[in-house]
Amino acid sequence: IDTLYNEARRAILGLPRTTRLNELRKCVFLPSLQDSLRQQREMHVARLEHTVEGRAIAKYLGVQIQAKNPMPRAKPPWELMDIAQPKPLPRNMNAEKHQKRREHHARLHLAEVSQVNHEDNQVVYVDAATNATAASAAVVFVREAQDAPLTVRKVYTEL
Repeated sequence: IDTLYNEARRAILGLPRTTRLNELRKCVFLPSLQDSLRQQREMHVARLEHTVEGRAIAKYLGVQIQAKNPMPRAKPPWELMDIAQPKPLPRNMNAEKHQKRREHHARLHLAEVSQVNHEDNQVVYVDAATNATAASAAVVFVREAQDAPLTVRKVYTEL
């Protein structure tokens, strides 16, 4: 196995097969096969100890795990993201006649979005529509750092 490992090292470096091992080791530091195996074994044990799936596999294989800490309960996916329920626009929101009302609602919405939009969260607007012959969907990702939001729109012509 060591011979194959050394030949792989030579191939990685593009060196001829006749290159001596001490010269090969001078060219680049690659861990020995034993070091690689030891590291893989340590990482495997860590995965068995520190993940729910790893502990289940260890239990199935009959391997005793020396887990010091209990695993935290994982949140279901629907608890990981906040979904804002859309509110219908109130009546009398004509762009020409009710400019002040529209500005007020826009300010309220901006305050709500600014409260949740930080580096850990992503604000996304989605919309879709269908009729008898086609469907359309649009997604807008709000980006604070740039002037315009990133918009992705896809039109489906077949249902």
